[in-house]
Amino acid sequence: MRNYPREERIDMIFTLGECHKNSLLASRVYAQNFPERNQPKPTVFKRFLHQFEESGNVNYKKLITRKSVTEDEENVFTKIGSVIENPNVSQNLISKSTNFSQSSISRIIKEHNFYPHKIQLCQELYGNDFENGTEFRMWVLDKVAENEKFFENVLFSDEYTFHNSLVNRHNFHYYSDTNPRAYRVMKNQNRWSVNVWGGILGQYLIGPYFLKDI
Repeated sequence: MRNYPREERIDMIFTLGECHKNSLLASRVYAQNFPERNQPKPTVFKRFLHQFEESGNVNYKKLITRKSVTEDEENVFTKIGSVIENPNVSQNLISKSTNFSQSSISRIIKEHNFYPHKIQLCQELYGNDFENGTEFRMWVLDKVAENEKFFENVLFSDEYTFHNSLVNRHNFHYYSDTNPRAYRVMKNQNRWSVNVWGGILGQYLIGPYFLKDI
């Protein structure tokens, strides 16, 4: 928006008063009274009127700029210390506890070579599982040393049990110009399940087999 001198802003307010706050009429009257000046649009009159009614003056509002966070040693220690103390902490929690922006925290953490890594899920071990697993792996290594094609004679298999569940209504639509109150009869009281088994032997896929009565 163009910066108008204080004298011109005052004349705009007086013109608005004469025109009973009609911005369109005020812009025309102002152009007739001050033809040598820059002619503001009606929207400019509206903005000045709104500002005058809020603040009681025609001075321009000072822009408030947010200062960037000073990355001194204390700030860096606070952010990096939070990560070292709890590697699972989120940047959102650090931001709330330190009152620093997440972008600032993310940048500092990366500058100190800290990067987010995804966790891997693994099966929990019980009792002698670790010792038994180690013994089995040593046995496999011995078999591979005796026969390089040992795994071609090993059958790897897995199975999964599927159960009936509710229908996902997002996958069913009934297009009509009026609501037909459509419904679908469900047999939720009749429970069923099916086992699916499959295996791999060498370079061959075995199955899948559907075992309904198990």
